[in-house]
Amino acid sequence: MCEPPAVDPRPALPHLVRLSLRARVLALIRGGLSALGLVCALLVGASPERALLAWSVGAILVSIVLFGDPRGRRSMPPVPMAGAPDPESWAQIARTDVLPSTVGVALFTAVALLFDPVLAGLLAGILGGMALMTLVSLLQIVMFERRLGGVLYVERGTKRLYFV
Repeated sequence: MCEPPAVDPRPALPHLVRLSLRARVLALIRGGLSALGLVCALLVGASPERALLAWSVGAILVSIVLFGDPRGRRSMPPVPMAGAPDPESWAQIARTDVLPSTVGVALFTAVALLFDPVLAGLLAGILGGMALMTLVSLLQIVMFERRLGGVLYVERGTKRLYFV
């Protein structure tokens, strides 16, 4: 005879990510990949002036685009969370949140090194701009947490904010 599947009476906990940790992890990865891309562009043969100019153009352009992007804005106020959260670790954040943008731009940078080191410098600048805007986001998160008097978490896959 077939028994019905057992149902867990506990409510499913949301997958939470601490916003400040997410920003720190992503800024470090993006900044490191940006620096690596720029150094590689210089080693492959780009002149320092052209590589730095290309890097600066990439960083400025993507910073402007990301600054105006409404997808990063959260319209719902954070809700208090009952109990202790079990947030994702830095390794889980790194594994999940670098796809597709960070990994994609890093791969394009690596391929560009084979054909045009100045283009690789521009792409490295895009990663640098992403890192810069992530640091701006971190600053905003820290200031909001201080005003709130708690730590902010976001539910993975949503814009739902919690604070503890």
